[in-house]
Amino acid sequence: MLEMDNLEGYAWAILKRRIIDMHHKRRHRPELMETAAFEAALADHVEDPYDTLTDAISQ
Repeated sequence: MLEMDNLEGYAWAILKRRIIDMHHKRRHRPELMETAAFEAALADHVEDPYDTLTDAISQ
């Protein structure tokens, strides 16, 4: 695969197909409340990229 002409395009195609497959599976079963709550908590947390960069530089 490393010698493919368009490895990046191939990787994006695999990722896209995987996301579509996951979406189809979720439509057939309800999402667990714990998972939904965890994802909601993560969505609320937005880390400032500037703070992340300055922390990485200072270490």
